[in-house]
Order: sequence, then structure tokens, then C-alpha cells
Amino acid sequence: MYLETGAMEFFAPARRLYGEFGFLPCGPFGNYKADANSVFMMRKI
Repeated sequence: MYLETGAMEFFAPARRLYGEFGFLPCGPFGNYKADANSVFMMRKI
């Protein structure tokens, strides 16, 4: 399972929550490209 969220400090609580549910940082996926405003995460299910 993959997700994309914001890289700004405003999104830090969301990134922590995703981490608590087992999501780990990863590279861009699908049609996404590397972007300083995005954080990509994935979790194996």
C-alpha cells in the first residue's frame, strides 16, 4: 500500500501517524516524480 503526503511541517502529525501504522519512507511510485513538497511512504500488506 502506498501513500503520498506533504513534506511541510504542517503534515508532520500525519507522517507520524502513518509511521505508527507501519508505513515507511520510499521513493516516488506510479506517475509521481520526486518532489520536495511530497513524502512517499509504503507498507506491505
